[in-house]
Amino acid sequence: MKTKSIIVLLTVLTLLIVSCSKNDDAKEQEKPNQIALTKTEYKACFSDNPIDSNKNLLTETGDSLYYTIANDTLLLHLIVNYNCCGLLNDSVIFDNEDVNIYIRDTCIENCLCYCMCDFEYEYSFVNFLGNNHHFYVYLEGYEEGAYTLWGDLEYGE
Repeated sequence: MKTKSIIVLLTVLTLLIVSCSKNDDAKEQEKPNQIALTKTEYKACFSDNPIDSNKNLLTETGDSLYYTIANDTLLLHLIVNYNCCGLLNDSVIFDNEDVNIYIRDTCIENCLCYCMCDFEYEYSFVNFLGNNHHFYVYLEGYEEGAYTLWGDLEYGE
């Protein structure tokens, strides 16, 4: 009698575990794909090719932040008009529907020149459809010591 009770109990527990496992798998499949960065291109002042670079030229373009959509990719275009001798590094951090981009001047010596240049970033994002996304860009300039909001842009359907 005890053996029968133990077998029934083990069978019920096994069914519960399998059922819970299947529910977790179903929940994972129901989650929409999260926005993801697939590629970053660095243009203009990042280029070592003098033909492609505006380096050492005073530019009038100015700062820009906008997006375009090509097929299933959102291209976020970011142009920072900054000192030619700047050494700009970026990082991208996702927080739900927010995309935070941090740009920092990491130059250590000979960091100021008498020219301005357009540093161009082109971020390629996928899985953006069906949600609103807010893009925030933060900049920490030479010897500033802290990031400040440089610009923001919202994508919505």
